[in-house]
Amino acid sequence: MNLFARGAAWTASTKGLTPDVRKGLLAPLQHWRNRLATLRFVQDIPLSAADPSYALVEQTAGARAARCKADADLLGRSGFRL
Repeated sequence: MNLFARGAAWTASTKGLTPDVRKGLLAPLQHWRNRLATLRFVQDIPLSAADPSYALVEQTAGARAARCKADADLLGRSGFRL
């Protein structure tokens, strides 16, 4: 079984998943060909500026930070830190 998928099934829900739901979500990963897609997804996670999608992650993080600051300013918390 794929450790990434198993971990995600345990941590992805704040309320938790029933054993039957967790089993259903993990069922497609029983065959190696299906697990290959998860492996490729994990391998695509950008870790450095040399990775193709790293710029997108930085852009998204910058936009999120700007949005948080705008929200804090709107609420009158100009000293708010991220």
